[in-house]
Amino acid sequence: MIRRAVVVLALSAVIVSAAAPLDTATSYSGTIRFRGAEPSNVTLKLGSARVTVTLGPGHVAYADVPLKRKGTTLRFSAPGLPKPIVFVFTSKGAKLTGTATQGAARATVALTRMRTSADTKLGYFASPNVEVARFTRHGFNTKPFAIDLETGAFGAPPAQVGTRLGVRQFDVRFPSGKATLAGTLTVPPGDGPHPAVVYVSGSGDTLREESHWLDGLFVSRGIAVLAYDKRGVGQSGGVYTGDLASDETIATLAGDAAAAARFVAAQQGIDKARVGFYGISQGGWIIPQAIVRANGVVSWALVESGPTVTQGESDNYAGLAGSMPLAEAEKQARALGPSGYDPVPWIRRLTTPVLWLYGGQDRNQPAGTSMDILRGLSAGHDFTIAFFASASHSLFDERGFPPNLFATSTGWLKQHALAR
Repeated sequence: MIRRAVVVLALSAVIVSAAAPLDTATSYSGTIRFRGAEPSNVTLKLGSARVTVTLGPGHVAYADVPLKRKGTTLRFSAPGLPKPIVFVFTSKGAKLTGTATQGAARATVALTRMRTSADTKLGYFASPNVEVARFTRHGFNTKPFAIDLETGAFGAPPAQVGTRLGVRQFDVRFPSGKATLAGTLTVPPGDGPHPAVVYVSGSGDTLREESHWLDGLFVSRGIAVLAYDKRGVGQSGGVYTGDLASDETIATLAGDAAAAARFVAAQQGIDKARVGFYGISQGGWIIPQAIVRANGVVSWALVESGPTVTQGESDNYAGLAGSMPLAEAEKQARALGPSGYDPVPWIRRLTTPVLWLYGGQDRNQPAGTSMDILRGLSAGHDFTIAFFASASHSLFDERGFPPNLFATSTGWLKQHALAR
């Protein structure tokens, strides 16, 4: 049961003078573009002395913050770590143009007045117990949709979404080597300290919004979530590693994941003894190495469709699975033998509990072979395997997740003193 709570956001002070002749209760929508980064969405709903800010899919979904005006100038701050995002706009006709700064990061912002914006309904709601999400990339639907926080079922956003769950969200920036990565930290209601989980994405040029598939599972059960744009993608710096799961690529991405875990463990209100990873697909290769390299910071993990076979075996299987029964594709891929990146040496070194989730209709990596490898490695490890016979590689379809996946995951989290 999710309790109602008041939204509490940590914001910096803003000092500007008296009100300007701008419309109140007016919505604006447009883009924010940090230097050297891709544009992302931003929506504002202006009142006389406050503004509701939505920074787009995967970012801060809702922040009600003080607004100051002077002539045609507007100033306000949105929550961020280690520094807030400070916006300064000038108004001309139906447009707002200006800048946003977060520490050393600087962005241009251009907004246009509009009547309504779907993004103002993004976020978490205590009643009827849903998360309203939207995807701009790699999603099956770019329109807002609701994820049931108990069952994992997808649906249309309710006409009346109800009371907002009192989460605290922050757009964050943290270092990983010479790169600065950008993400969003979502902290559940209450003082904490809360367990936390870092999302580790699959292959491709993924954004932080990809984590939404399971965010609600964690946030609604008292676990904070940090998701970040992959290096060289979205608002993250560094050079994009590409899709190929080479030893170098996995090592680089594991270093980024370990840096994210260290960052979230250091935040106020987070229980640094209960920081974990969750990830999908290629994230299954990354997470075991990242856990080891985090040097005791990470104490648990949940992995969706994570291959434990080598990179070559996984690629061979994927090439075969589209033209033959999956059991035969696995048999032929095994016969071709291992090659490329091998996660097993890192999995052997794990001392943390891990929940491994697999689908019986996975055509991207050989779920049966991956599970067999885990069973052979399980002696002396706290590994749990959950299998969903009708699920694909992503473990969901247009209806949502298998009916018992959220319950299975919640049970495991409670067993390990992570979920309330």
